Amino acid sequence: MPFAQAFASSSPHILESTIINPYIGEVYFTIGRDEILKGYKEPVITCTPGIVSIFDFQLVEGSLDCLDDPEKCLLPESMVRKIFGESSAIGKELLAEEEIWSKERKSLVVGGVYKDFPENTQLNNAIYTSLSSTYCMDDWDNWIFLCYVLLDDPSQKDLICSQFNQAFPFKHAFFLYSFLGWVMECIVIRREKGRWENRGFAHLPFCIIYGFGAMLGFALLRPFSGNYVLLYLVGAVLATLFEYLTARLMLRLFGTFWWDYTNKPFNYKGILCLESTLGWGLIALLLFAFLHRLVFRAVLLIPDRVGLAAAFLLVCAYAVDFAVSAYQAYQNAHTSTEAEPVPGRAAR
Repeated sequence: MPFAQAFASSSPHILESTIINPYIGEVYFTIGRDEILKGYKEPVITCTPGIVSIFDFQLVEGSLDCLDDPEKCLLPESMVRKIFGESSAIGKELLAEEEIWSKERKSLVVGGVYKDFPENTQLNNAIYTSLSSTYCMDDWDNWIFLCYVLLDDPSQKDLICSQFNQAFPFKHAFFLYSFLGWVMECIVIRREKGRWENRGFAHLPFCIIYGFGAMLGFALLRPFSGNYVLLYLVGAVLATLFEYLTARLMLRLFGTFWWDYTNKPFNYKGILCLESTLGWGLIALLLFAFLHRLVFRAVLLIPDRVGLAAAFLLVCAYAVDFAVSAYQAYQNAHTSTEAEPVPGRAAR
């Protein structure tokens, strides 16, 4: 949800936007009072009010602005005739006898009636009511919603996407994950060896393998975010594969890699170990449970100008730092007298 909201507000070319939850399905409603009750099972869609500006809702009676009121709803004309006959439906109450997903209220009042959509449209003939103002507003992991935007010029769509990708603080999140990874590595080494050790490849306090791993992992693991068992297993396997490929690349380039599991049980050439694999699965769970949400909430608090300047400086500073460190590691690897590369971090 926050991602869709950030995109919708990212460009002056976007005139209007709406967020829709089309997966609720049918809900059982009752009409009437006391002994005279009738029940109907009808499809429900929750959305933000901008939907009536993006799609062509042809009003029959009432007001399309009723979606601004969380108590009200829009009904298609055919549903009104089925439930209320030829009488006006405006002001009539529908009482849901079950929870409406992404909606806090169970009692809805008809605020408008629209002409039925043709069968070949993207929107269904359903009860439309406003999405709860608090539902998943801070949930970066939820991908059940559809987001539609209305552009002033459809030919600008590629430019809008390009500008959003440049402006959205992906770089900030990358460096924050890299810093958090560096902190975690330093804490682990401090606990194991009893001394402080800079765990970054370069001199700045970043382990970029964590930045790449977190951003890539979030993209690849999202389909498993609803199943914590699968998320743990797939996260552990993918992170271990990523760790192995990174180590092989570093061995080829620098003759060494940043870690050494030689003294760990069930290790493979010091590159992989069972303890690390189990830990990656746990980190995958933490990433989707709260970490990604906190990271993006933090970076979105950074003012745009400050964020752009900070991102530029970080990228430049780390590029220089990494280039110098990589050159030194490359020189050490190719001037070493040892026949085989020694597993583990390069000596500082």
